Amino acid sequence: MIDQKLLLTNLESCIQNLGRKSVSKKKILEVQNLILEKNKSIQKVEELRRQKNQKSQEIGQLMAKKEKEKANKAKKHVGELKNIL
Repeated sequence: MIDQKLLLTNLESCIQNLGRKSVSKKKILEVQNLILEKNKSIQKVEELRRQKNQKSQEIGQLMAKKEKEKANKAKKHVGELKNIL
């Protein structure tokens, strides 16, 4: 198993060490790109969850103030965020 952090921080060392085990540089770079894509996706999901939680909290405050129209708009936005997630 390859340590993802090591692959991202010390690529040349990984290429040398895995090259001894007949792993091509092309494959190592593909794995590195996949790890970077995964990390970006995780960041996007975390940001969407943060937005959803913030809007949900806003809905609770609006409902407490009896501002149903604004709360319904916020609920639609939360529904859209849930669909994306």
